[in-house]
Amino acid sequence: MRICSSARFIGDGTLAISDGTWIGPSCFISSSSEVLIGHDCNIAPKVNIITGTHEIDTTGPSIAGSGYALPIEIGNGVWICAGCTIVAGVKIGDRSILAAGSVVTQDVPAGELWGGVPAKRIKTLIEQI
Repeated sequence: MRICSSARFIGDGTLAISDGTWIGPSCFISSSSEVLIGHDCNIAPKVNIITGTHEIDTTGPSIAGSGYALPIEIGNGVWICAGCTIVAGVKIGDRSILAAGSVVTQDVPAGELWGGVPAKRIKTLIEQI
């Protein structure tokens, strides 16, 4: 595994990074839950992986109500392009690609290219992984 010196890791959760994975400059991983990153992943610069979020509270003093965290799982051989954000509770399937600048708010099946805000399937890259 290779981690660039400007990558930042915060939180009291669990972080597991497998062999052969590269984490680029200015990446930010905030784990109040569990983050699992598979082997041979390429995580480009300025990627945000964030396990924490808030309940919406329409009656309290702040619309950002109680905080909570959900795990994030990134499969093997995944390519996460520059500037992506992956939010709490998401699973990224093996050998998928997340296009630059995408905001991933739902699970991504294996072998697919996803992009946009919020990210949506662009095309299937590999059938039947």
